[in-house]
Amino acid sequence: MSGGLGAGTHLNAENLARKLGVSHIPVRAALRSLDADGWVTIRPPQAVFRGMRREQELVGLFGAPRRTGGATT
Repeated sequence: MSGGLGAGTHLNAENLARKLGVSHIPVRAALRSLDADGWVTIRPPQAVFRGMRREQELVGLFGAPRRTGGATT
C-alpha cells in the first residue's frame, strides 16, 4: 500500500483485508477506530471514505519522519 489515497477515497474493508492478507474483521475494527479519530468517515451501512486530515497531522501525531520513497543512509 503506497499511502497515496486522496481525501474522499472510498475504502472497502474486504479489499483492504485481501491486499493485507488478513481477515476483514480486524480491518473493520481498525476502520472504526480510525473513524473515531477522524481519519476516515463511515457512512452506514458499508461505506468508508478517507478523511480530510493532512499528512502533517499524522507525522505530528506519531513523530514519524515523512516517507520520501528513497533509501536512507
